[in-house]
Amino acid sequence: MSSKNKIILFNTEQINPIDSRTSKGIQVMQLQDESIMTKVKKLDEVKLSDPEYYKKTRLNAVGFYLKKGDEV
Repeated sequence: MSSKNKIILFNTEQINPIDSRTSKGIQVMQLQDESIMTKVKKLDEVKLSDPEYYKKTRLNAVGFYLKKGDEV
């Protein structure tokens, strides 16, 4: 979850380890307007009425605004 209440749902198998001299890790969510990542949780730790709504097939994507009634 970002500080702008946007979330993204993705499969961790999409994350390929990156280890080079200049960078380590990958960006899973595209943050905008100086927002920051505030929470990272597993699917079984959240209450989403329609998880498919938040799902992305690729990483480094813009998230979706949290729907009313959903809890992260």
